[in-house]
Amino acid sequence: MHIVFYLSFLTIFSSIPYSLLTYTLQNWQFDQNVSITHVALFTLTQTPYFLTPCWGYVIDRFHSIFSERFYFLVSILLVMFACIGFSMSGPGAKVFWLSALMMCFGASWFDAALGSYRTYFTHENLASMAASVNVSYRIGMILFQAGLVMVAYFISWQVIYIALSLLCLVWVFGVLWCHQPINKFCSAQHPQMLSTLKNWLNNELGFWGVAYFFLFHASYFWIATILLGYFRVVLGLEAVEVAATMKFYGVGLTLMMSFVAGYWIKKYRFKYMAHLLGVQVILWGLILVLMYHHLAAHTMMVLLIS
Repeated sequence: MHIVFYLSFLTIFSSIPYSLLTYTLQNWQFDQNVSITHVALFTLTQTPYFLTPCWGYVIDRFHSIFSERFYFLVSILLVMFACIGFSMSGPGAKVFWLSALMMCFGASWFDAALGSYRTYFTHENLASMAASVNVSYRIGMILFQAGLVMVAYFISWQVIYIALSLLCLVWVFGVLWCHQPINKFCSAQHPQMLSTLKNWLNNELGFWGVAYFFLFHASYFWIATILLGYFRVVLGLEAVEVAATMKFYGVGLTLMMSFVAGYWIKKYRFKYMAHLLGVQVILWGLILVLMYHHLAAHTMMVLLIS
């Protein structure tokens, strides 16, 4: 059970950079009246996330030299230095963009290392690990998205990022003291696993399968990204109002529907998957249709989040 708590501890940290890059920093920019165009361009700093499979390959390839603990510590330090960079700059400054890029590099390395490390313990603690990791990630997102936006109502963002840089030390010491080494890694299996993955991508999934999954996930992130700008800039809602509704009401609704989805999968497996995907596409379209109607701002926000 010790390893489940340790992995939950690491998972909370993995939610910090993602929360800051995709939500908290956007709110900071909107507070400074940065245009939606510049906020959208700022998302280019998240490019290193696309390279996470490459980091995973490097971690597996050189596992005999550097363990996951090494990558955890380096990644945490990169995120910490990025927070220091944010505390010394503001939206629009070059340091602001470079700090975001540094944070994304650290976050993508951390996620790759965490995925590798988690794999060794999945078989023995599958149920408890799946539940604890999901809850830990959601808790982290609430704390470092809605929580920070509410704190920013009272103190400056620069002070918040100084505090976050110091908070990173908790995970540095946690990794140093609680890490459980892995000694059963078999490097000889690496070429075989890579070959299996390559064959699956080429023969089982194919180009159109990869394109479908890309568009499926891209649509979700696209909708999630434009909603914050729509709430803040077009509807003119305050950051605290949006954060409270999106992260408490929205996350609560998401968790509730996760249980519904779990029951659905248990009963029907993938029998009606195509129907569910069709419903999802219709809901995306409904979001866009609602945006062209003139409803009260708070009513519109609740409807779109629902």
